[in-house]
Amino acid sequence: MNNSELTTYQAVVLQSRAHRAIKTHLTQMLKEHGVTMMQWSILGLVADAGDDGVRISDLAHALDTSLAFITTSVNVLEAKGFVVRAGHAQDNRAKLVRLSEAFAPKIAAIEADLGVKQNDFLYSGVDTKDIAAYFRVLRQFAKTA
Repeated sequence: MNNSELTTYQAVVLQSRAHRAIKTHLTQMLKEHGVTMMQWSILGLVADAGDDGVRISDLAHALDTSLAFITTSVNVLEAKGFVVRAGHAQDNRAKLVRLSEAFAPKIAAIEADLGVKQNDFLYSGVDTKDIAAYFRVLRQFAKTA
C-alpha cells in the first residue's frame, strides 16, 4: 500500500501506534535512569549548553512548552541533584541551568546506554537510509508545528 492509498484514519492509527510503541519503550529505558522523557530532553539541552548554562525560558522555547512546566521540571531535576541554577551575569532576573558537578560525568554513560538500547529496539531491522529519512521528516514536521 502506498501513501496515496492510506485513508486519513489509517494514517492516524498508524502514527498513533508508532508513537505509543516508541514512547512506551523510551519511557521504560529512561525509567532505569530515574528520568522522564521531558527531563532527559532538558538534561540534554543543558549538557549541550556546557558551562555557560541555559536560561529556563530558552529551554521552554526549545521544547515548545510553557515556562511553568519547565520551571517545575527543573525544580525536580535540581532536587535529584542533576542540575544547579546560577544567576545570569547580565540579567539579574534570569537564572541559568547547568549540570551539577556530580551528574555531569554520568550523562555520557546514560547517553551511551540509551543509544545501544534504542538501536537494538527501534532500529534493528530498519535500513539506515530509512532511519535517516525518518529523522529528516521529523525535523520538517517539527519546523511546521
